Amino acid sequence: MSAALGQNKIPPADMRLQPYRMTGQDNSLKRNLTFAEYKSQHIRRTLGSFFYYKAPSLVNILMVGDIPLVKKDNLGAKDVFRFDMEKNGELVSSTECRAILRKNETFRLLLRQDSTFFGARNKDFLDARIQLASDTTHIWSMAASNLNGSKDEDQRGIIRQGNYEITFVKTTLLLRDKPVSDKSPISLLASINMVYAFTYNSQVVAAVSFKEADRRFWINEDLDDQIKDVIAAAASLLTIRKDIYQ
Repeated sequence: MSAALGQNKIPPADMRLQPYRMTGQDNSLKRNLTFAEYKSQHIRRTLGSFFYYKAPSLVNILMVGDIPLVKKDNLGAKDVFRFDMEKNGELVSSTECRAILRKNETFRLLLRQDSTFFGARNKDFLDARIQLASDTTHIWSMAASNLNGSKDEDQRGIIRQGNYEITFVKTTLLLRDKPVSDKSPISLLASINMVYAFTYNSQVVAAVSFKEADRRFWINEDLDDQIKDVIAAAASLLTIRKDIYQ
């Protein structure tokens, strides 16, 4: 991870990253995406994903000073889903994902309270498995934390398989507005975007919009096809996942 991203400074625009519109989020149950040469398919959520919160446990609400009589974390929200990715009409990857929220329900009787749902003591995690159709013998593992931003720390994650490692972090980047193949002067323009930026071999090689409006995906087309396919699956996962606070 570059120091510029870690400190959330905006580096110069990387004109090697080609921008693509990301469309197809109009169905809240499916949310299939289309961008670049990719399209998500067969998004399947577990029924439990639609029932986020459990009632707070009464045994957790008693506390004297900073010492709880009973302390318990409640795994009260989750989002479990699977989806496939196609590239030019052919299957390139299958992804399984689990996003969970571990809620600290302890009520501190004599101290400042912390919200059950949005408190900084809560933790959210995401883990996933990405299997490429071109290499079914190796599984890419993805892990991330704080994607809901409840803690004062980076919203980041990592994707690994063997000696390969791709990291991503929520940050702001100066990115090209139009594809380089567009010969008009406007293709040289760039704007600041809030994104998940993907870093591979110490270089930012891709990004996907963090905000819902005008969502886009950027990729260095010189990357190896397998790396591009993994990043496309991870970018789709970050876009599809529900905000488990909603």
